[in-house]
Amino acid sequence: MARTGSRQFDIGGDEVFPNELWPKAGSWQAWAQKETDNVQCSPYDGFVLYMNGTDDFVRSLGYEQTRMYSDMVRESTLQLNARIDVSYWMLGRATPVEIQERHRVINCINFYLYYILDPHLSYPGGYADAIEREWTPQWFLGWPGRSDRVTGSCYCIWSDIPGSQTQDQVMEGVRPRLQAWGRKNGFLTPEGSEPR
Repeated sequence: MARTGSRQFDIGGDEVFPNELWPKAGSWQAWAQKETDNVQCSPYDGFVLYMNGTDDFVRSLGYEQTRMYSDMVRESTLQLNARIDVSYWMLGRATPVEIQERHRVINCINFYLYYILDPHLSYPGGYADAIEREWTPQWFLGWPGRSDRVTGSCYCIWSDIPGSQTQDQVMEGVRPRLQAWGRKNGFLTPEGSEPR
């Protein structure tokens, strides 16, 4: 941290297993039950222990904020550390409203704020006019966010197939989306320049 000056660390935690594989993660369940002496723990509770331990470790290095993705947040016997911020990227088991009861939320909803380098994937709502017309930092595809619990938003560029676009093509494709996102966040004026 001292070399980079960053105080934030993304601990990930997304896309762990498809739902049908969670019951087969018996070693995770056994570990959670042993660590907590609680026979009610499920395999998911093993994941919670791991994420909480990762949060503790990262903070021991001097980072002041950790973030994880929203798709793996769900009800369980154990609870994720409330101080972990949640990057809400897709509708899942837990709604933004439910997550905000315990965690601060960052809006990176994929339908509007993902640009993916894969010619077979598209998020048609993510075009600039849709961001301008429909999206706000407190809008999660039908679920409103609480302004006191939404700490911001981020625009994500994913290089799933890096060679599918050149750097210039990525810039050309993402520029109008970033400008729309910046205007909706108050970073840019309607003309696209930085506010004074």
